[in-house]
Amino acid sequence: MNRAPLVDPLTGAMNIYPNPAESKATVSYVLPMKSDKLTIKLLDMQGKIQMQRDITQPDLFGNVEFDISKLVGGMYLVKIESDVYQSTKKLVVER
Repeated sequence: MNRAPLVDPLTGAMNIYPNPAESKATVSYVLPMKSDKLTIKLLDMQGKIQMQRDITQPDLFGNVEFDISKLVGGMYLVKIESDVYQSTKKLVVER
């Protein structure tokens, strides 16, 4: 039986699936409290922004899908930032 990992809503969380991914990747997040703005960046390993989503008045939890079909295969970083939470995780893009 597959179960979603338990998340402590007081600390927040971010997950990326599927990972590795080929054409689309979804970033799921849980914020510990309300925030005015949420930014999700997909960066290459040199720190250059490849994609960015800015969300005003984000929900406490949500999913954001990225079309990664035009990215070169390799390792990327997904960085999520708000005034109440931040996290960075690796994403592998396969070709």
